[in-house]
Amino acid sequence: MGASFKSIAAKYKGNKDAEKSIVARLKAGDGHPKVEASEADLDAIVR
Repeated sequence: MGASFKSIAAKYKGNKDAEKSIVARLKAGDGHPKVEASEADLDAIVR
């Protein structure tokens, strides 16, 4: 289900704001169910 970690990494390669962008999308539920997690947990998952 969803994109692979490799394809996501390739899409955001070189983007310095990638982590913030991905965390924001997870929190907003943009294109998927909204993720209920703390900001620290989401940051750790994205990294």
